[in-house]
Amino acid sequence: MNASDPNPTARFRIYQSREVQRRWKMAPARLPEVLSNHWLQTWRVDFLKRAGSPVFLVTNEETLYTWVFPKPEVPNRQAFERLFRVRLDSALADYPNRDPWVSAPIDYVSGNPRRLIGVMNNMADHLVWRGSGPTDDEEVVNTMPFQGQLEGRPERAFWGRLRLDRESETARTTPIIDSSL
Repeated sequence: MNASDPNPTARFRIYQSREVQRRWKMAPARLPEVLSNHWLQTWRVDFLKRAGSPVFLVTNEETLYTWVFPKPEVPNRQAFERLFRVRLDSALADYPNRDPWVSAPIDYVSGNPRRLIGVMNNMADHLVWRGSGPTDDEEVVNTMPFQGQLEGRPERAFWGRLRLDRESETARTTPIIDSSL
């Protein structure tokens, strides 16, 4: 994945599993898997069949940070988009240049980002084995260490990237005073 572009084009690419495509009666475009120019751009949504509490897992490709949406709240793509934008708006509360992201267009695509599918299958297996509710599920998957995750855990990666972006934006826009004058 490329380092974050200081002025990325705010546009989401959301991969859908076959199960999600079937449930939402969608046939998204199959686009080539290309590197994003910002860590926040690429996500994947999958459906987890679990007795009593089926859920949708929505995972950021770069950080593996995951939101868990209860099935009744996401009957279709439009409901998913509303919930995705609400959660994104909350997560980006003090993010620089947040407005373009909160209203960014969403491209739904089919494809198989291998790393993401493997991690999400791992999350799903753990959640099915464990049982729980959506709030607990998010805490579980976002605090689990994943191999290959430099920051160790998805929550550290996601919130750490937000912090770094805020700091770099502040540094970029703060005037430098030359003390030699």
